[in-house]
Amino acid sequence: MATNGTPEESQNTQSGGSTFNIPNRALIIGGAGGGVALVAVIVVVVLFVTGIIGGAGGGASGGGVLRYIPASAALVLIGDNEALLNGDVPEDYVEYMEDEDEDADGPGLSSNTHEKIDIDEDDVSLVAFVTDQRNADSLEIVQGDFDFYVIREELEDGLDCEDDDYRGFELWECPGEDFPAVALFEKDGYVVFALERQDDLEDMLTHKSRDPEKLADDGSSDIKRILDQTDGGWLQMAVVTENCPINRCQGFAIALGKSDDSEAVPASYAVMFSSERAASGAEGNVEIDDLLEKLFAELALELDIEEVKAEGEFVVGTGQAEFVDPDDAR
Repeated sequence: MATNGTPEESQNTQSGGSTFNIPNRALIIGGAGGGVALVAVIVVVVLFVTGIIGGAGGGASGGGVLRYIPASAALVLIGDNEALLNGDVPEDYVEYMEDEDEDADGPGLSSNTHEKIDIDEDDVSLVAFVTDQRNADSLEIVQGDFDFYVIREELEDGLDCEDDDYRGFELWECPGEDFPAVALFEKDGYVVFALERQDDLEDMLTHKSRDPEKLADDGSSDIKRILDQTDGGWLQMAVVTENCPINRCQGFAIALGKSDDSEAVPASYAVMFSSERAASGAEGNVEIDDLLEKLFAELALELDIEEVKAEGEFVVGTGQAEFVDPDDAR
């Protein structure tokens, strides 16, 4: 069996319990007059109510998962379960997402993908979804306490996938399946699915073997730089786009943090501009408030911005996000 050709950080994970999804949502944020679409996003992330994460996610820039994400990605969505394990997410929000999970349908991160190779959702501790601007070239990354012997058996015998060694990494080709290819990283408990094209996964593997500076954990990656400006948390999303409705904006990130409050969680965001001067001029711009409030609303959260300041080429905001049940808002 092929093995990972580059050293990876050791990680130990255990998990168990039930799961919930932030429901599938196509997020379209318009420019002036609502006529220019910013980005279409399937906002879906699988989070876990009980279990233990060992260095998989967390931190301002997503932890080890960024080593599996191309630096050129236009959208990254990362979810882990640490806050849920400690009761640091409002209970009504957890219940809402559990209810939404029952009706979840559509593309993106789904339990069906995991189940096809005998990954039990109770064993997953982290999920990340990666896509380009058109939501076309995409990867799904899961990390947890998996039985890789069972996974390989299901890939070979259950799905008729073919084992291959690609640049020293373990790659399985699965023609005819919903995912055309899967890469296994047993040492660190990662499984990476190509959701559209095998080439997308091979590109990531090429970067890991030959051009690691082209992965999102590199200090020059826009994805990492934007995420680093947030306070981190159990849900993180970063978008890099040329069609931002805010003048000279080049991307943004949001993060939901831990809280023992029964209703609200800390929230932070960062908007990246083309220069420090552009960021300084945008500080206090109401368009930033509108953009972020719309984004949080898609997650059934009402954003209360408490502090906004320019830091280098970023405008950074911090505040609180409170769950608003869409049924109560009608």
